[in-house]
Amino acid sequence: MSLKSDIADWDGKSADDIRAVYDAHHTKRGFLKNIVSLTKDPELAVGSTWLLKHHFDEGGAPIGDELAFELFGYTDSLTHWEARLHVLQCMQHIPVPTKRAQRVERFVSSCLSEEKKFVRAWAYSAYRDLAAAHPKYRAQAEDLLEDALATETAGSVLARVRKVIKKGF
Repeated sequence: MSLKSDIADWDGKSADDIRAVYDAHHTKRGFLKNIVSLTKDPELAVGSTWLLKHHFDEGGAPIGDELAFELFGYTDSLTHWEARLHVLQCMQHIPVPTKRAQRVERFVSSCLSEEKKFVRAWAYSAYRDLAAAHPKYRAQAEDLLEDALATETAGSVLARVRKVIKKGF
């Protein structure tokens, strides 16, 4: 079966099943290009972004500027909270092309107001990653992190913010 059909057949819940999709396809030529391309489809975004995150978790090769440019071009269409979370979690592994920095900033900023606390927590990390790559966002990132210490109430978000602050830029 194709990568697209395997993701489409995934029930959206079973980690074992999506891991099996990864195992079946990750060594095939064009795997990263295919999962990035599939991210634009709202029906496949959760599965494709999960595969991308898993790729990095497994120590997989980084993606280049061209694929990063493509992936960040789809952020406006990521509507499911899990797909957004996966992209935020991958940001430390993905270069932010200068021509996509503003779009990435809008995406990450929108995630800071997400109801799901894990999305908010990882948005702070992603904002730090953006600021580390593009220093023009550093002052804003520092302000966001300091404000989060004063306003966030979720323990998991506060723990992530403290970790980000400790890591620095």
